[in-house]
Amino acid sequence: MGGQGEAVADGQRRGAGARLRGRVALAARGTARRLDRTRWARHIRVLRVLWRVTRAFLPLWPWVLILGFSTVAGISAELLEPWLHQVFVNRVLLGRQVAVLPDILALYALAALVQWLAGTAVHWSFVQATERFSVRLRVHAYHHLRRLSLRGLRRLSTGEVTAALQQFGPDVGEGYLGLLQALLASLYRLPASLALMAQLNGPLLRWTLPILAIYPLYPLVTAGPLRRALSSLSLFDVYSQGVVNDRVAGLRALLHRLDAEGDSQALYALLWRRLRLRLRAFFVDRAGGLIDIAVHQGLTVCLLGLGGLAVLHGQMTVGGLLAFLEYVRGVEGPVRRLLHLPLGAQRVAVVAERVFQVVDAPPDVRRPRHGRPVRLQGAIQFRGVEVRGDDGGPILSGIDLGIPAGSFCAIVGGSGAGKSTLASLVARLMDPDAGCVLLDGVDAREYDLAALRAAVAVVPQDPVFFRESVLANVRLARPEASAAEVAAALRRARAEELLDGPRGEGRTLREAGGNLSGGQRQRLSLARMYLQDPTIVVLDEVTSALDPRLGRAVLDEILAWRGRRTVLLITHQPDLAARADLVAVLAAGRLQASGPPMRALSAYGRPAR
Repeated sequence: MGGQGEAVADGQRRGAGARLRGRVALAARGTARRLDRTRWARHIRVLRVLWRVTRAFLPLWPWVLILGFSTVAGISAELLEPWLHQVFVNRVLLGRQVAVLPDILALYALAALVQWLAGTAVHWSFVQATERFSVRLRVHAYHHLRRLSLRGLRRLSTGEVTAALQQFGPDVGEGYLGLLQALLASLYRLPASLALMAQLNGPLLRWTLPILAIYPLYPLVTAGPLRRALSSLSLFDVYSQGVVNDRVAGLRALLHRLDAEGDSQALYALLWRRLRLRLRAFFVDRAGGLIDIAVHQGLTVCLLGLGGLAVLHGQMTVGGLLAFLEYVRGVEGPVRRLLHLPLGAQRVAVVAERVFQVVDAPPDVRRPRHGRPVRLQGAIQFRGVEVRGDDGGPILSGIDLGIPAGSFCAIVGGSGAGKSTLASLVARLMDPDAGCVLLDGVDAREYDLAALRAAVAVVPQDPVFFRESVLANVRLARPEASAAEVAAALRRARAEELLDGPRGEGRTLREAGGNLSGGQRQRLSLARMYLQDPTIVVLDEVTSALDPRLGRAVLDEILAWRGRRTVLLITHQPDLAARADLVAVLAAGRLQASGPPMRALSAYGRPAR
């Protein structure tokens, strides 16, 4: 009985082991299938990205065609040189036929001239194609970014956008065209060299081909680690460049922290991590390069031995052996490049994907296909407006507010109440997630977007300026305006002193208007508004940086538009709100009160003076 029990227990153990091995094998097969699917999905994604880059290059086909023809011409001239070496050695050095020397030298000079012309054409066409591609990509991305709403722009990191357009945009063009040129050069040089080697000595070529077949061991050994290392480096390049750009752009905010060692150490750690990734990719590549060196040296030794025997037996000339060895070196290069093309393609695809993420950001403000012409009187009505943040939380909720045409409406509320968001809806800088904004009784989304934004001027609290003259910065509101019209707008904004300059264009502004005071920036932004001459004006804390006397003068100038323009003033100052026809009080994204200033401001808890 004891023996039978042991046999049963042993059978149960064997059965459990078999079931465990079956489950492990099943899991391994499932994992392999998932890895295969992942690998194929990655390859398909790379091909899709490269096909998209190819389509972007199609308009540049003349330059790509010149590049291809020049590459082929240059390689042809290079392939002529070993043949000339053979003729020189066999006929001049060994055969003493000095009479052919001038012809050989003339052919050498011709080959050199063709190589120089072809190299110049290759470089010229490469620069033309890549720079034109980069310009087209940047302009397309810039126009696309201008179609985004404020929410869409906030989702994008300024640093990553700058890195994608300034650095990685050119990298995509240069990397892709470099791959294309390497593919063409390899596919032409490889069969041409093999054909010439067959002409020199067919049996020796048959011994050479099996040794050349060892070259694929190099990518087989290093492809996985090197691909992962280069992919990590490419992704981290995009991320780190974005972080560095963000830090540089926000440097002014850190000037008060003279002992900001933590910030410097964080940046140092970021760049040090990039160096480690780069070194990792370098060592993986160099470790695999041992196979490359071993194959090259082994091939050279074998060819010297076999070729020497062929020369001794009269089956090959000395010049023919030298030419054969040169053609072998010419074959090794194309084989290496062809084996490295998948890694190069993946690196181009990684960088291109990050650029396309910027270009493909969905425009959440849609342009109507046949927009209504804009002839506004200025009546505004918010009907059941709701706006949600990226996290789904409410920014505005259930806003119902009517503003008559030609009235002066003040929007007040605490920080984060949704005042600027409400004002941004009027110019369609964003669209509501629910409800609608009616302008003269028509949904704002039905108007032509460009014409609508020309009829609505938004004067932000922190205006944006570019590295151009005062005249050019004001003309952004209406590029066709004359210098006299710009000067008149500056006078109305009490900023005429900014137009002083050697050519009457005013001083050249630094980045973000860094050589202007806060009050000068606000007045320059008001001059843009006057030049635009809109029907609806949105003013966001427009007098916050002005002294009281100048602020009152600027506001009096704006109030002179009462009855002819609709003015929305976002303010925290009750005395300014008290001068409005209508006051809307926001609290936590909801309309707390609206109506005449006295009643609305009392509901806000701050009586008008």
